[in-house]
Amino acid sequence: DLYKDGLQRKKFLNSMEMLKEKVEVFKLDGEIVGDAVDPDLIVTDDGRLRLYYYVGMFTRPVADKKPADFFSAISDDGINFKVEGVVATVAGGPDPTVVRRQDGTYLLAIPQAERMNIEILESFDGKSFQKISSLKGGIPELTLSEKGEVEILFQDSDGIIKLRSPDGGRTWKNATNNILKGASIGVASPSIIRIDDKKRTMFYFKALKGCTTPP
Repeated sequence: DLYKDGLQRKKFLNSMEMLKEKVEVFKLDGEIVGDAVDPDLIVTDDGRLRLYYYVGMFTRPVADKKPADFFSAISDDGINFKVEGVVATVAGGPDPTVVRRQDGTYLLAIPQAERMNIEILESFDGKSFQKISSLKGGIPELTLSEKGEVEILFQDSDGIIKLRSPDGGRTWKNATNNILKGASIGVASPSIIRIDDKKRTMFYFKALKGCTTPP
């Protein structure tokens, strides 16, 4: 049905135009920084947004490998951020993930992809992090369980693994070997959004069959 298809196409294009009007690029100290990637957000006690991110070399010539700097920035409106500075420096990266523990302190996880290692760091103010542990795994996501315990999810050869920490990130115990039901080969980079006290939604990548590019 040409009319129906055309009408649907028009609706789609109109929705895309509306989306374009709503999309805004966040700025760091008043500038759009093309090398700032992999953002993760935390809501502060006073209702502001603290952004954690990695600054790579995507718009500049790639220099010799060196430890990666991870930054934080603060915002009142979610668009204009004031850079607070470097919060951690870790060899490897990027893809930082941050969560606030029940006591209000911060936990940061940074993957070292080439080593399949995850560095775990903590902070009392969210601005200066110190390493407290590490574990083997892929790109991680930190979250809290329904009981308030710290959890970490990351990809493995069998799917997405979930570990739980009884002491705020210093030691980890296996919680679920694969949290995905059905086909889970080739999945990576989980991201969790809590809907309510009992429900969470997870987003993740899945490699197409025959893909040889690492996640």
